[in-house]
Amino acid sequence: MSDRSARSLLVAATIATLGAAMLLGGERPALAQEPDAAAPHASSDAGAGVASPPDPPAGAAPPTGTGPATPEEAARDPSLDTPQPTEWLPPGPAGCKRRGPMRGMCRGPRRVPRPPSLDAERARALGVGTLRAATRLLIGTPEARWVEAAHGPSASSDDATPTTTPTAPPRSDLLFPVHGAALWRGYGATRRGRRRHNHQGLDLGAPGGTPFRAVNDGLVAYADNGMRGYGNLLVVVHPDATATFYAHCRAVYVSPGAHVRRGQVLGEIGRTGYAHGDHLHFEWHSEGAARNPLPHFTALPPHIRPSAAQLEERTLPLDRSVFHRPRRSRRPRGAPPRPHPTRGARSRRTP
Repeated sequence: MSDRSARSLLVAATIATLGAAMLLGGERPALAQEPDAAAPHASSDAGAGVASPPDPPAGAAPPTGTGPATPEEAARDPSLDTPQPTEWLPPGPAGCKRRGPMRGMCRGPRRVPRPPSLDAERARALGVGTLRAATRLLIGTPEARWVEAAHGPSASSDDATPTTTPTAPPRSDLLFPVHGAALWRGYGATRRGRRRHNHQGLDLGAPGGTPFRAVNDGLVAYADNGMRGYGNLLVVVHPDATATFYAHCRAVYVSPGAHVRRGQVLGEIGRTGYAHGDHLHFEWHSEGAARNPLPHFTALPPHIRPSAAQLEERTLPLDRSVFHRPRRSRRPRGAPPRPHPTRGARSRRTP
């Protein structure tokens, strides 16, 4: 008997059995075990003893990741809105310039909050919140205990001894800090006639009072207006040993020693310091030097991309020689003063 004939006989016998069962009013015989609809789907590794993960319950929050990827996502999260402080430090003198090219520009008014007791104690223990700490982050690397404290309250170690910063690769997932801002000026050296001007950050123009956000999680290391030219300045240290600077602010909402989250509102855009209009001067420092932050943003807004491409074409490499000018040799003690090249010649007269 061929295989086709055997298969036909088997099908006929099965049909006859089903028909007899239906006539007698009995239940349909189980020809094969059917999968249970309520049981979870078995994975291909079930035979190897590896169970598949259960499905998440309905309405459960998504797993915690790196935070919002765009300013629009951050704006839709109400938990990232920092309330405006109710207590502020004394405003201090405005410090306006009356002469020179910076005439009419003012250092203030100072608009930084009075730090809460917990943040003040943490800042005092870590040694942050001072102009010395901000200067170190501007020209060098952060201390190891600052980087460790930037991971969060549970990872902060206030009694750690200051050491050199451990090497860590900088993250390339910065959040764009201002929603709807225009790119006024890029990073690098630009020519002004015969002179080259070094610009160590980005100028993001927006109306005064526009909120700006943290590009990543971190620890506030400085919030004041004591650094010349920056106005109300906010400096944040991040867990990857990088630091970000937010300058020319109208107001700052966080104080030194506070922990901030990615996308959290940190303050308002203004024009304090040496600024020609309302904008945010943003700097990103890695390994002790300012770097170009444009390639490190997760997603540039569509209206920023053409301006960024044009600025990249016109921008020259940053000339770092201006930061390391050789010092003039000092005159030894007791030596006679050096004659002026012109005054000495004019003062000599023949009898």
